[in-house]
Amino acid sequence: MACCLLRILCVTSTTRTGAIMPVNAETERRRFQRVSIDLPIRYNRVNESDVRYGRAMNLSQGGLLMYSLYPMDVDEKIKSKIFFLSDSEMDAIEMKTQVVWTDLDWNEAWGDHRSGLRLVDISLNDMCKLRNLLTNLSQ
Repeated sequence: MACCLLRILCVTSTTRTGAIMPVNAETERRRFQRVSIDLPIRYNRVNESDVRYGRAMNLSQGGLLMYSLYPMDVDEKIKSKIFFLSDSEMDAIEMKTQVVWTDLDWNEAWGDHRSGLRLVDISLNDMCKLRNLLTNLSQ
């Protein structure tokens, strides 16, 4: 498996027109605060074995933004595994998600297909890892 380096970015929000705005209490309407990241993600459709790879570009306790080389359909159920470094060791968070929206991002160099995934199922252990990761990234 390729080594992944955690890259923390400024927290931003991308509108449907592609304009980037800083996320703040006035513009953010999500239930959970998003943290911008750039982490590898392995995923497959529920009940299918074909594994694909993408990049998780932001993350929260409610879901994530994923860039992929492959299109997805709204309402599709996806099993996801996000990889990150924890105390100098590789770790991962597994979750089941549902595609909420998709679009194309012609300006992005890595993966044209952008998808918003809502978290629908996660183990207690992985939720603890997710919360710890988000807390560490927010500091």
